[in-house]
This record gives sequence, structure tokens and C-alpha cells, in this order.
Amino acid sequence: MRPLYLLALGAALAFSSCNKGGGSDPTPPGNPTPPPPPPTATTTVSISSGDNQAGVAYQYLPLPLVIKVKDSAGAGVPGLNVSWVAASGNGNLDFPNTTTNASGESSNRWRFVNGTWPYRVIVSVKYANGNHVDGSPLTFNATVSGDTLVTVAGFSSTLGSALNQVRAHSVWVDSSNNVYAAEGSGNNRVSKWAPGATSAQIVMSGTVYNTFGSVFGDSQNSLYVIDLVNKRVIRNGVSVAGGNGTGTLPNQFTYLVDGCVDNEGNIYILDRISDFKFRVQKWAPGAAAGVTVYSRDTVGGGLTPKAITVDAYKNLYIAEWANEVVWKIPAGGGAAYVVAGGNGRGNAPNQFDNISDIELDHLGNLYVSDLANSRIQKWVPGATSGVTEPIISPTSFPGQVLTLGIYIDKYRRLFIARDGRVSRWQLR
Repeated sequence: MRPLYLLALGAALAFSSCNKGGGSDPTPPGNPTPPPPPPTATTTVSISSGDNQAGVAYQYLPLPLVIKVKDSAGAGVPGLNVSWVAASGNGNLDFPNTTTNASGESSNRWRFVNGTWPYRVIVSVKYANGNHVDGSPLTFNATVSGDTLVTVAGFSSTLGSALNQVRAHSVWVDSSNNVYAAEGSGNNRVSKWAPGATSAQIVMSGTVYNTFGSVFGDSQNSLYVIDLVNKRVIRNGVSVAGGNGTGTLPNQFTYLVDGCVDNEGNIYILDRISDFKFRVQKWAPGAAAGVTVYSRDTVGGGLTPKAITVDAYKNLYIAEWANEVVWKIPAGGGAAYVVAGGNGRGNAPNQFDNISDIELDHLGNLYVSDLANSRIQKWVPGATSGVTEPIISPTSFPGQVLTLGIYIDKYRRLFIARDGRVSRWQLR
């Protein structure tokens, strides 16, 4: 028989070994905690609809992309996280992340930029612990037809003066989609191209090389033409400004560089007096003379005004090609200030190389025809650099892709005058 104190010690040791960790029963050695039981239903994800669609650049696909998560009984699984990534083609998705709804479905809309390459979207569905659901990730595929330039005037593969040919340096389009082109390089005419026409009607013709400068118009569908020979502006065939010889008097012009008209019918003419000075003459409807609303001069010369336009608030914009800059002149007075360029000549996003024209859309974005860089730059209000409009031209006129005059209509369609073509491009 063991002594009582040994029995007591044994009991104490036994009590101690059974109460580690605050009195909970330990797991017997060699018998680890069992994992949670496997789910009774397998969860899978699959594409419900929207795969292998054909789309158009800058537009949504016709159908949304839809995935569905189901358990083995076919019931939808709600509340799962879904991530959407445009893996190729640079398309834009409405949402980067979504959640499955009560039916186990989740959807997204897919819109494209320009280009004809294949597009793919990768969709991942995960549990809260980060593990993929069976069938995840999924891939949606699409093909896209890229926007291209559409020819609206000039349908010959050669340069010339035939009625299916055009040598445009300025363009305007009326509300009926008739295209008017001022033509130089020996054609010396203003041509009109009706919608769908492959040959032109001659509206005006001259006998002197480069008789006509710019064409522009107003909301009443009036056609304005700058007559360089007679130093005047013609509206619907009638002289409405100038025509009184060469000079600097209020009723005269020296060299009519460009023109525009505001929403009240006031005409603004950019008049280059010399290498040292230019002015902007405003002619009110029916006026016998103009009023100088802006002028600029310099001792060193080098003033080369190239284009002018006006916005809905009567602010003027003037482009100078030698200084590669666009100025804004406030309607209410005040100093002119730079809104684009002014950083020297070059091909950087904040530079130009031979500005040939400027236009505004109804949102206030400024578009600059950058001749030597063969591009059109978009400058949003307040920007410090421009973005090149991604124009794709499968039928560029042989030997040149230079952009000259431009015009933007109320539908934000950009019309581009080139030597041999007038083309249309849909802005986005």
C-alpha cells in the first residue's frame, strides 16, 4: 500500500495535467482538430450571356456581360464578389467590381475605344476568403470595328479640277449636311458637295490663283466666303464687309486671314496688316464699316495670325502659327491669355508645328489642326497640354495626310479639309 502523501501528489499531478489552458480538454495527441466539413453543394460560375459580340468603337456592346453563380441544385448564390478587368483592347467597363444578386447573377456594360484588335474581359468570382469559385476566372471576348475617316468630298485618287476632285483648304457644313470647300492650288473655286454626292456643284469661281480664303457659316445656313482678291467678305453671294480697296480704314482690309460669325450675326475678320501688326475687325449686320475689337503689334515682327473662331459667349480665339500659340480674348475686355501651346515649336503634347486652323465644340473644347505634325489636338478648358484625336484613315490620300481647315458641327462631327479630300470624323 502506497503512503497517503504519494496518492495525494499523484492526484494533484493528474489534476494539473488535465487543466492546462484554463480548464479546457486538450485534443489528444495525434488527433488534430478536424477541418470544417466540405460544403454539401458545389458552387460554380458560368457566362450567362454577352460573350463573342461584335461592337463599334466608342459605343457599348449591344448586350451586357452577364455571369451566374449556382450551387449544385441550380439555385443562385447571392453576395459573392465579382471583379471585372479589361485585359486587352483598352475597353471601358462601367464597374470594376460588382456583387451577385439574389438570383446569383452579376452584369456589366462594356464600351470601346478606337481600334480593330480583339477585346477581352477577365471576370473573377471569389469567396470571402479569397478563393475562386469553381469556373472562375471567366473570359468574355468581343471584336470591334474601329471608326475611320469617311470621305465626303473628293473621290479621285489624283489631284485635279474635275468635279469629283477637290483641293480644299477650308470647309464648312450646313444643317442639311451640304459640304462647302474653299479650294486653292489653281482650282480657285468654292465647291458644294451634297450628301452622298460623288461630284461637286461649283458655287463660286475665280480667275486668280487662290482667289478664295476661308468659308464659314451661321445658324441661318448662310455661307460666308472670304474673297482675297477684292478684299471683302461675301454672304450668300452678296458683299457684306470690305470691298473698298486695300488699307487700314474701318471699311477696308489689308489681308483677310480668316473669319467667323457669332450667334447674333456679327462678323469677325482677322486682318493682317504687316509682319508687325494685325487686328480683328467686327462688322455688325448691315454695317458699312468695321470696328477694331482687338489688335496686336510688335517691334520685332514675326506676327503670323492664322485662324480665328468665336464661342457662344463671344470670346474670341486667335491662333498664331509662328509662335505656335492660341490666344483667348475675353468678350468683356481684359487682356488676352494663352489657352493652348506657347511652348515653342515641336511635337510634344503641349506644342504645335504650324497651326493651320482652330475650332470649338459646344462643350468648350478647343481643337487645333497641327499641320506639320499631321494631327488634331484636343485641349479641354484649363488644360496645359493637348490630346491627339485618334483618327484612323484607311484611305489617306496618296502622298499626304496633312490636315488644313477643320469644322465641327452641332453633332460633334469633325470635318477635315485636306488637299485631295474632305473627310468626316465622329468626335467622342
